[in-house]
Amino acid sequence: MGRWTYTAVGGLIAILMLPTAAQSAPCHIRQIAELPVTLYGARGRHPVVGATINGVGANLVFDTGGAVNFLSAASALRLKLHPTPPPAASQLRSMGQIVEAQVAKADRIAFAGVDIASPDFAVVHAAFGGEIDGALGEPLFADADVEIDLADRVIRLFKPEGCDGANLAYWADPQQVSVVDLEPFPAAVRPFGWVKVNGVPLRALFDTGAPDTDLTADAAKRAGVIPGGDGVHEAGTVGGVGPGGLKNWTGRFQSLTIGKETIPNLVLNFTDKPHASADLIIGADYFLTHRVLISKSQGKLYSTPVGDGGYAAQPKTSGAP
Repeated sequence: MGRWTYTAVGGLIAILMLPTAAQSAPCHIRQIAELPVTLYGARGRHPVVGATINGVGANLVFDTGGAVNFLSAASALRLKLHPTPPPAASQLRSMGQIVEAQVAKADRIAFAGVDIASPDFAVVHAAFGGEIDGALGEPLFADADVEIDLADRVIRLFKPEGCDGANLAYWADPQQVSVVDLEPFPAAVRPFGWVKVNGVPLRALFDTGAPDTDLTADAAKRAGVIPGGDGVHEAGTVGGVGPGGLKNWTGRFQSLTIGKETIPNLVLNFTDKPHASADLIIGADYFLTHRVLISKSQGKLYSTPVGDGGYAAQPKTSGAP
């Protein structure tokens, strides 16, 4: 996805963690970058960061659930990129659906003191809405631990040093922190982990690029919620950057457990996605009400609630952005 270089953006943040048996020296966290975030969309659930692509400004959704970087065809044209057909064997999916896309390589992308050479983009005939040009996918940050603090409108990139056994949620008492084991990196570039819905274990993708937490219809059924059931309502159709048209419902769920935190009585979306990569997506509605650190270095996700920790804008009535 490109080669990283850094300019000076703050040096060491000397954060002392409690030593563990595996630690003979203090844990330090070196901050690579701090990215200001603007929340776009009618409900403010698209976290967007500013960047330059080949020296031209662009607004890009920070998308931890994205397997690639995206640009709209119109933005690729504005940025003077030259898309070409993808390799014959490649196949791109969004929300389980095959997406027609071309590919384009930029000379470089830069943001907040980070300069990445030769980034690749999937160019799609889709509008991201408003002034949004596309999305930055998780592989672009494969070498960094990522703190997502949407309540304070900032995303931070870190390189921990000597922190193998430490609690990396440096802002909170360890007793307040929920921890989820993530699937090993780099085999799973995106942050997948296990949560429980109505007590049923489900594989989750932690996805800042999705506005809402959304289950597959099959996962909702396993949790006891089905179309036509009590409190279930049709909510039209939804889609990602692909063709769309996936049938969507909202339903009331008794609980969602992430780490040691259980959030009760939620209205969540569920969608007919037969080829989804996860049972549910934990979307921006969670990240807006939680401070989260996705640690590639440890293979863990740390989170603490912001305010009462309740999901943003409950109850939701649709999957619209």
